Amino acid sequence: MPDVRCERVFAPAPDFEAELRAQELPLYSLETGRVLRDFDILAFSVGYELTLTNLLNILEMGGVSLQNRERSDDQPLVIAGGPAVTNPLPLSPFVDCFFMGEADGWLEGIFAGLAAIKRRGGRRSDLLDLLRCEPAIWFAGKEEVVKRHLCTRFGQYSAGRKKFAELSSFPVPNIRTVQDHGVVEIMRGCAQGCRFCHASFFYRPFRLKEPALVVQEVDELIYNCGYREITLSSLSSGDYPDIAALVEALNHRYRDLKVSFALPSLRIDSIALQLLSGLSEVRKSGLTFAVETPRHEWQRGVNKQASPDRTIAILKEAKMRGWKKAKFYFMVGLPVSEGQDETLPIVEFLKEVRAETGMSFNVNVAAFIPKPHTPYQWSAQLGEEQALDKIMFIKRSLSGRGFKVNYHSPFLSLLEGMVSRGDERAGELVLKAFKAGARLDAWEEHIKWDIWRGVLKEAAWDVEHETCRKRSLQEKLPWESIKMGAAGTFLERELEKSQEYELTPACVSECTAPCGACTPQVRIKDRINDSGKEILYRKLRSLNDGEYRHTFKEQEHRPVRKIRFSFIKAGKAVFLSHLNVMLIFERTFLRAGYLVQFTQGYNPKPRLEFAHPLSLGIESREEIAGVELLNYDSTGEFIKKMNRNLPEGLKILALKEIKPPLPGRKKHSLMSLYRGSDYFIAPAIDSHTDRRPVLEELCRSLERIAVIDGEAAVSGPAAADGLAVDGPAAADGLAVDGPAAADGLAVTIAGDYLGTSFSLRQTPGG
Repeated sequence: MPDVRCERVFAPAPDFEAELRAQELPLYSLETGRVLRDFDILAFSVGYELTLTNLLNILEMGGVSLQNRERSDDQPLVIAGGPAVTNPLPLSPFVDCFFMGEADGWLEGIFAGLAAIKRRGGRRSDLLDLLRCEPAIWFAGKEEVVKRHLCTRFGQYSAGRKKFAELSSFPVPNIRTVQDHGVVEIMRGCAQGCRFCHASFFYRPFRLKEPALVVQEVDELIYNCGYREITLSSLSSGDYPDIAALVEALNHRYRDLKVSFALPSLRIDSIALQLLSGLSEVRKSGLTFAVETPRHEWQRGVNKQASPDRTIAILKEAKMRGWKKAKFYFMVGLPVSEGQDETLPIVEFLKEVRAETGMSFNVNVAAFIPKPHTPYQWSAQLGEEQALDKIMFIKRSLSGRGFKVNYHSPFLSLLEGMVSRGDERAGELVLKAFKAGARLDAWEEHIKWDIWRGVLKEAAWDVEHETCRKRSLQEKLPWESIKMGAAGTFLERELEKSQEYELTPACVSECTAPCGACTPQVRIKDRINDSGKEILYRKLRSLNDGEYRHTFKEQEHRPVRKIRFSFIKAGKAVFLSHLNVMLIFERTFLRAGYLVQFTQGYNPKPRLEFAHPLSLGIESREEIAGVELLNYDSTGEFIKKMNRNLPEGLKILALKEIKPPLPGRKKHSLMSLYRGSDYFIAPAIDSHTDRRPVLEELCRSLERIAVIDGEAAVSGPAAADGLAVDGPAAADGLAVDGPAAADGLAVTIAGDYLGTSFSLRQTPGG
């Protein structure tokens, strides 16, 4: 987009924050290192309520005033959007304006307008005025009703649009991230409408993506990005029409590449046995079932069904296909239990399923948290102590019997509920906790429990009571001026049906329970254009001879070629661990169009090996690695294709094809052939720094490295500092020369004034 540049920034980890503050350095963008306060706009996607102190920390460390009323015209605008800001009041003192809804389809137009204002010399206040005129923008004091924005083109082709691969380029991380796999959103919204689920109401109406577009996005993630693990993502992927046929067709298309497909949390009533077969074809991803509540009538109350019989049947089939464990999610404190004990039914449900299947289960239990814009927005929440008692009963009852029980801290649930349904008072507590040192509250290893408990205790209002109390239908809620799709009367009707344990039909084209979320431009899309397994299968296979697939023709009858190559690792790449270097090469082979030979078994891996992996932070001038390829072409082409796709700092130098060993001869690994390496050590000091302390410390380190059976493998009398020196120290240099021990190290240090260049040579013996 002309005159618009988008960069990324992430909340710093504690050690990084401490270093930035110690060096008095501001937080900067990932792409160019630009300081945050120098941008025109800082936009936050807030997916979880417990990340608010992260937002404040990013602002403060980026040199931006925390309070929006204190920002001058030379500071950036601060915008926030995402599911966790549909009640914006707690963040309203810190954020200039909030976007409600789906940003795709909105960002292009609004940022074109903002860029035009900037070209005309407009200031921060002019940009803010344009944003405040948008119907989907909320800001403190806005009198008009805010209506969310919906993407009108999800899952569709636009006329004259270029192919997906040309428009969807995005950065691929060179280190393993938390969710390190490709993701294709196959549906948006959910057909089922669980009454506790905020996302189900946030993303209404239910819309699916056509299979042809799904496969184009998978192509992009595999061939352009190098991913071999793909998640077919949605709120309920099992409800995608002919999902089993889609998975089967995708498996067929990418079987040469050992690509695996996974689905997120599944509804038990939407899982087909054929789907289990498709998910286990390459490698078995985890099986996760969100049961939420155990009794049949309670499940009907939350508009969800997951009977023990159906669960047992699915798990028995999964066990036959090689799965040994599964994960279950349950909640305590749902309104449907109406004060009845829910812990014992949860325990009995799980024990029954385990007794019938013999599988092991990871069980996650959390306290229910009422969310805005859902039928349960008026409901009560369990207090911390009450929730903890229930969770601990479940944990004790399932201890040591094939169960591993984890739980979400009830105190964190209290904080989440405080922000979720709170007002400006909740924001004041967030600010106070942040200034006292609270950071990364969503991670239990980082949250400062004592700080948060102190802040809540010192509050001028009863935080737990106000957070957990039941609201009346007549009470004015903080978020009432925001319309997220479903009408208020529909939410009230759904609450009544929940109390009667009555199901609401699925969200389908022939709607029998209209909620108000559909618009003339965006309606339910619940059918693919060419339904049916055979039609779907042919549709996907017809793309097999497309732009990418021709590189990976069937290779069963091609001989395996073993390639040994050398490469450089320099610059920023020295901070890549060995496992990340392996990952980069694995993905680069795929991006470069090479088909790698894989290992056999449960989790196929590329046959890729390295002679001598280096520790983090060490630059290499020539490392040796090997790979087995099924479609190797030539030396020149290999080097050109690989270097075009490798990230900055990694570069292939040369290669050699290795002939297979003669019959009866042993096959050697690269590591077994490794003889030794030369190491060059150069201290990072400038011409104005006294080199003597640096050199002396280096020499002491080398002496420790060179000790053999308690003796230093260097010759000459021991100096006062414990270093054995051979040769007189010159006025402008220091010469250290130690002969190699039989299986030790040869240490050579030489240079000009006290030496600025050092060489440590590891001999074949050591």
